[in-house]
Amino acid sequence: MEWLTWKYKIGGELYFNTNEAYAKKNPWSDVYLFGGNGDGTLFYPGLPDVIGGSTHIPVESIRLKLIREGLEDYEYLALLKKSRGQKAADHYVDMLVLTAYDYDQDPKKLYALRDSMGREISGK
Repeated sequence: MEWLTWKYKIGGELYFNTNEAYAKKNPWSDVYLFGGNGDGTLFYPGLPDVIGGSTHIPVESIRLKLIREGLEDYEYLALLKKSRGQKAADHYVDMLVLTAYDYDQDPKKLYALRDSMGREISGK
């Protein structure tokens, strides 16, 4: 998503609720809400009787971890823009994102682009 944010110069994101499924059902067994799996559920309830321990803690979802990775990618793009210019950062985005609905989904390509950007930023 952050690659799209960069390409279309979107100024931010809003998650109005990060534990929506917990209010309506048991997210450990069903997170289907709003026509999709996991929409509105970035954290799971870390209840001691479910995960062990003695205190309630939030348990991050894979969705949340992937949002973090996307934000890290965005920071790479910002560093690249700062060191090499807007065109350099846009070049990487254009290699992955064609339109909002058409982008390369090959994880190997994403990892290769991340590696390339890191090398370019560090000058190696």
